[in-house]
Amino acid sequence: MHKYLLLLPLAAFGLYGCGGEKGGDSAEDTATTTDDPPTTTTTPYDGPTLIDVAGFSCPDGDTWAINVDTIGWTTNGVANMWETGNLYGWDEEHTVPSVSFDPNMWWDKLERTLADESEVSAFTPDSNTVFTCGVHDADPVMTYMVRVYDQSDALADCWIFSTDPDGITTVQGGGQPTNNTVSDDGDIAGCSVM
Repeated sequence: MHKYLLLLPLAAFGLYGCGGEKGGDSAEDTATTTDDPPTTTTTPYDGPTLIDVAGFSCPDGDTWAINVDTIGWTTNGVANMWETGNLYGWDEEHTVPSVSFDPNMWWDKLERTLADESEVSAFTPDSNTVFTCGVHDADPVMTYMVRVYDQSDALADCWIFSTDPDGITTVQGGGQPTNNTVSDDGDIAGCSVM
Protein backbone atom coordinates (compact mmCIF):
# COMPACT_ATOMS: atom_id res chain seq x y z
CA MET A 1 0.00 0.00 0.00
CA HIS A 2 1.30 3.41 -0.90
CA LYS A 3 1.29 6.24 1.55
CA TYR A 4 2.29 9.86 1.35
CA LEU A 5 3.93 11.93 3.96
CA LEU A 6 3.28 15.63 4.20
CA LEU A 7 5.37 17.96 6.31
CA LEU A 8 7.60 15.13 7.45
CA PRO A 9 10.90 15.96 9.13
CA LEU A 10 13.86 15.38 6.88
CA ALA A 11 15.45 13.19 9.53
CA ALA A 12 12.96 10.45 8.67
CA PHE A 13 14.45 10.36 5.17
CA GLY A 14 18.01 9.24 6.02
CA LEU A 15 20.20 8.41 3.06
CA TYR A 16 19.79 4.91 1.64
CA GLY A 17 21.75 3.10 -0.93
CA CYS A 18 24.71 1.18 -2.08
CA GLY A 19 27.63 2.14 -4.19
CA GLY A 20 27.06 2.08 -7.90
CA GLU A 21 26.16 4.17 -10.87
CA LYS A 22 22.96 4.81 -12.72
CA GLY A 23 22.86 5.58 -16.40
CA GLY A 24 22.90 9.15 -17.61
CA ASP A 25 25.33 11.95 -18.19
CA SER A 26 24.99 14.27 -15.21
CA ALA A 27 26.69 14.05 -11.84
CA GLU A 28 23.25 13.90 -10.25
CA ASP A 29 22.72 10.47 -11.83
CA THR A 30 25.46 8.93 -9.69
CA ALA A 31 25.27 8.37 -5.95
CA THR A 32 27.44 6.48 -3.52
CA THR A 33 26.27 6.13 0.08
CA THR A 34 26.26 3.58 2.87
CA ASP A 35 24.41 0.27 2.60
CA ASP A 36 21.39 1.26 4.71
CA PRO A 37 18.98 -0.47 4.21
CA PRO A 38 21.01 -3.41 2.93
CA THR A 39 20.26 -4.81 -0.48
CA THR A 40 18.08 -7.87 0.08
CA THR A 41 18.32 -9.45 -3.35
CA THR A 42 20.69 -9.63 -6.27
CA THR A 43 17.84 -10.16 -8.72
CA PRO A 44 17.26 -6.98 -10.73
CA TYR A 45 13.84 -5.37 -10.34
CA ASP A 46 11.85 -5.43 -13.56
CA GLY A 47 8.47 -4.05 -12.50
CA PRO A 48 6.94 -0.61 -12.97
CA THR A 49 8.42 2.51 -11.37
CA LEU A 50 5.98 3.75 -8.70
CA ILE A 51 6.01 6.46 -6.03
CA ASP A 52 6.07 4.89 -2.58
CA VAL A 53 6.45 7.99 -0.36
CA ALA A 54 6.39 11.72 -1.18
CA GLY A 55 6.73 14.68 1.16
CA PHE A 56 7.27 18.43 1.32
CA SER A 57 8.53 19.87 4.61
CA CYS A 58 10.58 22.54 6.39
CA PRO A 59 12.84 20.40 8.58
CA ASP A 60 15.05 23.21 9.90
CA GLY A 61 12.65 26.16 9.74
CA ASP A 62 14.26 27.96 6.79
CA THR A 63 14.75 25.30 4.12
CA TRP A 64 12.10 23.39 2.19
CA ALA A 65 12.80 19.70 1.55
CA ILE A 66 11.13 17.68 -1.19
CA ASN A 67 11.58 13.92 -0.71
CA VAL A 68 10.36 11.12 -2.95
CA ASP A 69 11.00 7.40 -2.50
CA THR A 70 10.14 5.08 -5.37
CA ILE A 71 9.85 1.42 -6.11
CA GLY A 72 12.12 0.94 -9.13
CA TRP A 73 14.60 3.36 -10.67
CA THR A 74 13.72 6.77 -12.06
CA THR A 75 15.40 9.28 -14.34
CA ASN A 76 14.58 11.84 -11.64
CA GLY A 77 11.34 13.61 -10.83
CA VAL A 78 9.46 16.90 -10.97
CA ALA A 79 7.61 18.59 -8.09
CA ASN A 80 5.00 21.33 -8.29
CA MET A 81 3.88 23.54 -5.41
CA TRP A 82 0.74 25.69 -5.66
CA GLU A 83 -0.54 28.18 -3.11
CA THR A 84 -4.17 27.34 -3.89
CA GLY A 85 -5.66 28.49 -0.59
CA ASN A 86 -4.86 32.20 -1.04
CA LEU A 87 -6.57 34.55 -3.49
CA TYR A 88 -3.41 35.65 -5.32
CA GLY A 89 -1.35 32.53 -4.84
CA TRP A 90 2.04 31.60 -6.22
CA ASP A 91 3.21 28.42 -7.95
CA GLU A 92 6.57 26.75 -8.58
CA GLU A 93 8.10 23.76 -10.32
CA HIS A 94 11.37 22.10 -9.29
CA THR A 95 13.28 19.05 -10.48
CA VAL A 96 13.94 16.38 -7.86
CA PRO A 97 17.15 14.44 -8.59
CA SER A 98 18.05 10.95 -7.50
CA VAL A 99 20.47 11.00 -4.57
CA SER A 100 20.56 7.32 -3.67
CA PHE A 101 19.44 4.06 -5.27
CA ASP A 102 19.54 0.29 -5.04
CA PRO A 103 22.09 -1.16 -7.49
CA ASN A 104 19.56 -3.84 -8.46
CA MET A 105 16.96 -1.23 -9.37
CA TRP A 106 14.55 -2.01 -6.48
CA TRP A 107 14.26 1.58 -5.22
CA ASP A 108 15.34 5.15 -5.82
CA LYS A 109 15.51 8.11 -3.44
CA LEU A 110 14.99 11.61 -4.81
CA GLU A 111 15.57 14.87 -2.89
CA ARG A 112 15.62 18.62 -3.45
CA THR A 113 16.27 21.31 -0.83
CA LEU A 114 15.26 24.93 -1.38
CA ALA A 115 16.09 28.10 0.55
CA ASP A 116 12.81 29.71 1.63
CA GLU A 117 11.44 33.28 1.60
CA SER A 118 12.88 34.31 -1.74
CA GLU A 119 11.58 37.54 -3.22
CA VAL A 120 9.50 36.88 -6.33
CA SER A 121 12.07 38.75 -8.42
CA ALA A 122 14.85 36.47 -7.08
CA PHE A 123 12.97 33.17 -7.46
CA THR A 124 15.19 30.53 -9.08
CA PRO A 125 13.81 27.02 -9.74
CA ASP A 126 15.79 24.23 -8.02
CA SER A 127 17.53 26.78 -5.76
CA ASN A 128 14.98 28.71 -3.71
CA THR A 129 11.27 29.14 -3.10
CA VAL A 130 8.93 32.06 -2.45
CA PHE A 131 7.07 29.89 0.08
CA THR A 132 7.89 30.65 3.72
CA CYS A 133 8.63 27.96 6.30
CA GLY A 134 6.38 28.30 9.33
CA VAL A 135 3.64 29.85 7.14
CA HIS A 136 3.03 27.91 3.94
CA ASP A 137 3.96 24.56 5.44
CA ALA A 138 1.76 25.23 8.50
CA ASP A 139 -1.38 26.83 6.97
CA PRO A 140 -3.90 24.81 4.92
CA VAL A 141 -3.10 26.65 1.68
CA MET A 142 -0.82 24.37 -0.36
CA THR A 143 -1.33 21.76 -3.09
CA TYR A 144 1.53 19.53 -4.25
CA MET A 145 2.18 17.30 -7.26
CA VAL A 146 5.06 14.86 -7.74
CA ARG A 147 5.87 13.11 -11.02
CA VAL A 148 8.54 10.47 -11.60
CA TYR A 149 9.85 9.18 -14.90
CA ASP A 150 11.08 5.67 -15.68
CA GLN A 151 14.36 4.71 -17.33
CA SER A 152 12.92 5.45 -20.78
CA ASP A 153 11.94 9.00 -19.62
CA ALA A 154 8.23 8.15 -19.79
CA LEU A 155 5.91 9.36 -17.03
CA ALA A 156 5.81 6.43 -14.60
CA ASP A 157 3.72 7.73 -11.69
CA CYS A 158 2.14 10.96 -10.46
CA TRP A 159 0.66 11.94 -7.11
CA ILE A 160 -1.28 15.06 -6.16
CA PHE A 161 -2.13 15.95 -2.55
CA SER A 162 -3.08 19.04 -0.61
CA THR A 163 -3.41 20.75 2.76
CA ASP A 164 -5.97 23.10 1.16
CA PRO A 165 -9.39 21.37 1.33
CA ASP A 166 -10.25 22.62 -2.18
CA GLY A 167 -6.73 22.50 -3.61
CA ILE A 168 -6.91 19.30 -5.64
CA THR A 169 -10.22 20.30 -7.20
CA THR A 170 -8.78 23.75 -7.97
CA VAL A 171 -5.69 22.33 -9.70
CA GLN A 172 -7.51 19.60 -11.59
CA GLY A 173 -10.08 22.17 -12.72
CA GLY A 174 -7.38 24.51 -14.05
CA GLY A 175 -7.95 27.22 -11.42
CA GLN A 176 -4.47 27.06 -9.87
CA PRO A 177 -2.06 30.00 -9.83
CA THR A 178 -0.14 30.26 -13.12
CA ASN A 179 2.77 32.57 -12.35
CA ASN A 180 5.22 29.98 -13.66
CA THR A 181 5.01 27.28 -16.31
CA VAL A 182 4.03 23.72 -15.41
CA SER A 183 5.86 21.31 -17.71
CA ASP A 184 3.52 18.77 -19.26
CA ASP A 185 0.48 20.17 -17.45
CA GLY A 186 -1.63 17.48 -19.13
CA ASP A 187 -0.17 15.09 -16.54
CA ILE A 188 -2.33 16.71 -13.84
CA ALA A 189 -5.52 14.90 -14.92
CA GLY A 190 -3.87 11.48 -14.64
CA CYS A 191 -2.36 11.97 -11.18
CA SER A 192 -3.43 9.75 -8.32
CA VAL A 193 -5.16 11.77 -5.61
CA MET A 194 -3.57 10.87 -2.30
